[in-house]
Amino acid sequence: MEITAISHAESWFQILRIDKWVYALRERLDWIDPRFLTMFANNYLIIGEKKAALIDTGIGIHSIKKAVKPLIKDKEIFVFNTHHHFDHVGNNHEWPRIYVHKFDLHRVALPEELIFLRTSDGVFSDEFLKKGGVTKPADEHYPLIGGEVFELGGIDLRVIHSPGHTPGSISISTSRKHLIAGDTIHNGSIYLPPKETLNSYSHSLNSLIEEVIREQKCTVLGGHEEPIVAQENIELLGQIVQNWQKISNEKRQKYNDFLKAHILSYPPFKFVIPD
Repeated sequence: MEITAISHAESWFQILRIDKWVYALRERLDWIDPRFLTMFANNYLIIGEKKAALIDTGIGIHSIKKAVKPLIKDKEIFVFNTHHHFDHVGNNHEWPRIYVHKFDLHRVALPEELIFLRTSDGVFSDEFLKKGGVTKPADEHYPLIGGEVFELGGIDLRVIHSPGHTPGSISISTSRKHLIAGDTIHNGSIYLPPKETLNSYSHSLNSLIEEVIREQKCTVLGGHEEPIVAQENIELLGQIVQNWQKISNEKRQKYNDFLKAHILSYPPFKFVIPD
């Protein structure tokens, strides 16, 4: 699949056309805070014949609505959060309603002050703090449970509850063989949940691999780094997570004071394992 670079909206969002239906709007998370060991955060726009859907609203330093409007024109749009973390909900306030899983809704519905940015040496961290350094909720939130279907015209979306990264993490599959996996599957640094919920993440990951990726032969689009996740890396990710205890014991881990986690390097991934 050939990805086409469209433009840089506001010299901030790198807009990539994945195919006829899907665009990726990428932001430089490392320019806000490099300590997360991640360069890009990815948001996705799906444009149907009648309606559109925005999956995640970005970091919040620049307007994602301004970037999206020329692409969707006057189409009605559904806006989703794959989970509650700040780099996925930063422009929620630009939209009247956000669709989010009920287990993450309480975190999305309240402002979050990003105190940690005060010690960041990201090139745009000061600019972000001057704009408030706080996530701003939408006026209205619609709770999802998984299984909901949204018809956009020529392409349908199905919500899949994939807990683990957060309790309310979701993935979204399309009738055109895409899986927008949020932070459940992506390239680069994988943030594992605490040990007590790791089995939940492993179950979600294996279910997506078995029931969606293999059976439906979906293209997997991740929440960070290069948008498309290669099939061989998806298989590797599943194997590592399933055997994480054995692997983490065998490999030397480096402790990261900022993340309060051990970093396990397993190319092409880095695993962030919390205390």
